[in-house]
Amino acid sequence: LHTFILSLGFACCNGDPCFYYLRVKGFLTFLATHVDDTLIVCSHLSTLNELKEAFKARFKVKDQGAIHGRPFLGVEVEHDQPIGIVNLHCDNYIQSSLEKLGVNINQLHPVSTPISPIDPNVPTQPASSMAKQPSWNLRQLAGILIYAASTCRPDLAVAASMLSSTKWDNILTRDIENGERAIRYLVGTLRRQPRLGLRYN
Repeated sequence: LHTFILSLGFACCNGDPCFYYLRVKGFLTFLATHVDDTLIVCSHLSTLNELKEAFKARFKVKDQGAIHGRPFLGVEVEHDQPIGIVNLHCDNYIQSSLEKLGVNINQLHPVSTPISPIDPNVPTQPASSMAKQPSWNLRQLAGILIYAASTCRPDLAVAASMLSSTKWDNILTRDIENGERAIRYLVGTLRRQPRLGLRYN
């Protein structure tokens, strides 16, 4: 696939080997790939159609049309073409991921920030000393936060960083509390700020 994309005149992005760009007739075209999913973003319709035909001639593909209103790798894209605004959010990904973790989002009280201040004077204990262990997996939660933060939820970056730096062989009560706080924040944004993410215009 990589060789074929390069043969079409695309250049590979130095920062991401799965992202390509092409300048034709003064228009930029972007192409992103992940396993067998490909997304083409182009403002020149004839160039877009030529690229799709080239892919169809080389591979067995399913053209799903415009991305508006559909998720791509968990990210939902809303394109308001008349005014030129693109919104990216991952509400469905977050909600389904929390449900898979076994989190009952209807029983949680939301909070307004993803992390709470850390007081170094407050002692913390191994999580094994907690009377009640959480039903969800902290490592899986860290993965959810990392993916959401790296795609369209930069507000989760610090919480994702904190959880991913957990010493997995020595989980502390503070780590569990950070995870619970992050979950309650996610629930709050789902309820109070649906479609929270990135906006481009």
